[in-house]
Amino acid sequence: IMVCGAPFSPQSLTAHLLRWVVDRATERMGEGPAEVILTHPATWGPFRLELLDQVAVMAGLASASRCTEPEAAAAQYAAQTRVAPGDRVAVYDLGGVTFDACVLEKTASGFRALGTPEEVERIGGVDFDEAVLRHVLAALNATSTSLDPDDSEVTVGLARLRRDCVEAKEALSIDVDTVVPVALPGLSTTVRVTRVEFETMIRPALTETIAAMTRALRSSQVEPAELRSILLVGGSSRIPLVSEMLHREFSAPI
Repeated sequence: IMVCGAPFSPQSLTAHLLRWVVDRATERMGEGPAEVILTHPATWGPFRLELLDQVAVMAGLASASRCTEPEAAAAQYAAQTRVAPGDRVAVYDLGGVTFDACVLEKTASGFRALGTPEEVERIGGVDFDEAVLRHVLAALNATSTSLDPDDSEVTVGLARLRRDCVEAKEALSIDVDTVVPVALPGLSTTVRVTRVEFETMIRPALTETIAAMTRALRSSQVEPAELRSILLVGGSSRIPLVSEMLHREFSAPI
């Protein structure tokens, strides 16, 4: 990855980020953390896990341990709600770029994954952002051919519009409609977007995540009625339609 004209490996950049996080935590707490745990998708194989271990060493944290993201989510849930050994929970993780589903069972010492975790790549918040942007441009009858990519004003205007589309997406988790401001060369207006329109855009993608969760349950040989709850993880899981579709399909506490 090129940064300011210099090449960096992804693990070296991640190590810089990890070091920054530990330093900030140390400043706030007045001392270094007693333990550092790096979470990762449950579907990661040996190669990616080895790179994650390299990240810890490069950040000066040779003693850091690893934990899957579903286990971390379940542990956080169990810290707030009583979960008895033998209880099963499902983790629905819809983040920025991927979706993960996993079923876990509480044990005496923590949680263990049941069956095979599911992953769906290229489904996440960035796709929903892009859907809102396409909707706004369509409402303006603007296309990629009508917007000159070499025009600096167009570039700046589109960058601002993308940010406003992200804010609109987030607002629709609370409001039933919102307005996206548009400021492009020769065009200054607003476009209204409703929650119904947004849900229509993303429903096909969310249907894929429901199917993945169904596969995870089937693999773990757990019926929806046996779930203690379905845990929502990731910023995009806050979209109200997510909870609605999950409850309609599995009738489990969300």
